Amino acid sequence: IDFQTFLVGTSFKTNQFSKANQIFLDYGFSPLSLKHEINREVGLLISKSIGKSVDFVDPDLHIVIEIRGPEKIKVKIRPKPVYIYGRYKKLIRGIPQTKWPCTFCKGKKCKSCNFTGFQYRTSVEQIISKPLLESFSANTSSFHGAGREDIDALMLGTGRPFIIELKNPKKRQSNLTEIMYQINSSGIVEVTNFRLSNRDEIRKLKKKSEFTRKKYRALIEFEGNMPEEPDLLFPQFPLEIYQRTPKRVSHRRADLIRRKIIYHVDLVPLENNQFEVLIEAQGGAYIKEFISGDDGRTKPSISSILGIKAKCVELDVIAIADEEI
Repeated sequence: IDFQTFLVGTSFKTNQFSKANQIFLDYGFSPLSLKHEINREVGLLISKSIGKSVDFVDPDLHIVIEIRGPEKIKVKIRPKPVYIYGRYKKLIRGIPQTKWPCTFCKGKKCKSCNFTGFQYRTSVEQIISKPLLESFSANTSSFHGAGREDIDALMLGTGRPFIIELKNPKKRQSNLTEIMYQINSSGIVEVTNFRLSNRDEIRKLKKKSEFTRKKYRALIEFEGNMPEEPDLLFPQFPLEIYQRTPKRVSHRRADLIRRKIIYHVDLVPLENNQFEVLIEAQGGAYIKEFISGDDGRTKPSISSILGIKAKCVELDVIAIADEEI
């Protein structure tokens, strides 16, 4: 296992030091605990033996020693996860961002999912994680994205920021440029900006995603005749909207009312009552529902503003604010 720093922890039966600790209390001493002292001594012995240094704040490796008796000692090795930051584009429709367990078997593998355990044949997460898991000799991974696009939407522009967490890695360094090339050869997902990251950046990524400006391009169909100069009907921007959890995701998300900001809308007429609409909105806004109104669950919407039913035929994310986390 590759590592430069480590930290030792020990685990004992609860009563092993009770007598010694009681003596300390009886005489009014307040020393460091025996467990702390044993951790320190064992850490020094290991450091001298393997030539690696102890890190009390953020070690590459945790060594946990369980002592249940003179002949009952177990050692557990826990490598710190490796975190990789990057940005991804999704170049085809019909795949989710993260792994989606089969609806019927819940990932146990059945005939319905062709014994894969997944509802969809692949995902952005699986395409990105596979070569990373192999290169870092890690067991599993977790994908942390700055928001997500719908399964039927493309992710274009400079891509969506993400961090992938590689768990129990045996290696801590690899050629990230080579891995990016391998992922990009899929023709489905394209990644850029790979670099090492950390757990704290995940928290910042998630928090920032709610307020980041995002731009969308949608193809809209209207049921009826459009009013003349529809752009003039929109209120002054930025426009404040309120969105109750959409019906299409209400089975898996809390029923809340979210306040979001629409910064700008441009309508471009095409043909056959179709329009291309460019929307700039706050992260987390439901764009399809801002278009349709979702039977009044989003207010106002393009449908309610123009007084004509609209539906989103096609949606692409074309830009996410490109600021450093």
